Formats: sequence, structure tokens, C-alpha cells
Amino acid sequence: MTRKINCIIAEDDFLIRSAEIELLKRIGLNVIAKTANGRDTLEAVKQLHPDIVFLDINMAYRTEGIDCAKQINHENPDVKIVFLSSYSADSFNNELADINYHGYIIKIPSINAVKKCLDVLIS
Repeated sequence: MTRKINCIIAEDDFLIRSAEIELLKRIGLNVIAKTANGRDTLEAVKQLHPDIVFLDINMAYRTEGIDCAKQINHENPDVKIVFLSSYSADSFNNELADINYHGYIIKIPSINAVKKCLDVLIS
């Protein structure tokens, strides 16, 4: 039996978060927490030790997700980060330069985009 991949979804928009959670569950991920801001995300990562954090870049302020990712990288380097955004990665090139992240998905992704990203992460 293969181990379930545990993930946290960090998204401040309730409707988008609900859709993302449903999508992740449909492809077999175990969503162990859902958060709406960087502080709660960091606390959930610390307590739950997920494999992946799906992280909205633009939560309470423009780069809250980026700031959160930097701290995750520092405190939990084994946790994989996949950014979610309504904007292309080009919009955040400077901010993303020093972050170890493993994927960038434009919201709301198709199931194929998520599967493709996960195939890379777990291979």
C-alpha cells in the first residue's frame, strides 16, 4: 500500500480554497489542514509536518505567501512548496528568486496541471 501524501492548503479565499481542497482530494492527496494566512500556515506546518504546502502567494498582503515560504524553507526544508496564484510567475520573479519551491500553478488549476506537478514532486 502506498503512503498518502499529506498536504496543507493555504488560501485566503474561501470559495477558491474549497475548490482546491476538492481537487486535491480527488487526485488522492490527504489534505491535513487548510489555512487562510501565513501565521496559521506556519503553525500548521510546525505541528503537522506535511509533505507539500500549496501556498497562495497573495493572501492578506501581496507577498504574504512568499514570506511564509521563506520561513518554511528555513525551518522545514524537507517540506515541498507549490505556489498558487492568479498571476503568472513572471509577476513575482524578483521575490521568488531566493526561494526553494517545487511548483507554480495558476488558480484554479485543471486536474491535469496538478497531477503533472505532483508527478514531478514524487518521482
